[in-house]
Order: sequence, then structure tokens, then C-alpha cells
Amino acid sequence: RKCAVCSSCDHLLRCSRCKSVFYCSKEHQMEHWATHKTECITLLKKRPLPVHEPPAKIPRVSVPVVASFEAIPENIRTHPNLSTLTELTISLEYENESPEIDLAA
Repeated sequence: RKCAVCSSCDHLLRCSRCKSVFYCSKEHQMEHWATHKTECITLLKKRPLPVHEPPAKIPRVSVPVVASFEAIPENIRTHPNLSTLTELTISLEYENESPEIDLAA
């Protein structure tokens, strides 16, 4: 890691857009922008987009469900996305919910 203009390694600042190029001062960043602009856009396009999971339903009851491990259904116990007791608790709460019935139909 070194300044793209002078190769200094002191007090480096990172390009706030692509986060790939470093500068020792705001002045060097501005001086290098004409050169870096095209590269910056290319680097942004190559960066993988973050994967966002859909928001989880918020449980109506915030009291944790306590169950023995054996009482938890196998498909929930071994689900790859469940990594914490909280996630497991929320899954159990919704696994046991009754489906909603549309009376307007």
C-alpha cells in the first residue's frame, strides 16, 4: 500500500469509491483523479454486489422457545442457514403457526 502519486506509505487515504487506490493527501487524490477516474469505474463494475437476504418476519412473541434438541424437526435442525439459537427459535415459532385463511375469496 502506497500513494498512487508519490509512493509514500505515510498516512494513507483510500479512494472512497473503489477502495482500491491509496493517496497520502487529498491533493494527490485530486491530482490523480483524471487518470484514476476510468479505472475507478471499471473496478466498481468488477466488484461483486453484496447478497442481501430478504428481511425475516418479526416474531409476534419475543419469549424464547425452549425445546430439547431431539424435539426439533430434522429439517429445521440441519438447515444450513440456521447458525444460532435465535434463528432456530424464530424458525420454530413460525413452523408451528397456522396458515392464514383469506375470507374475502
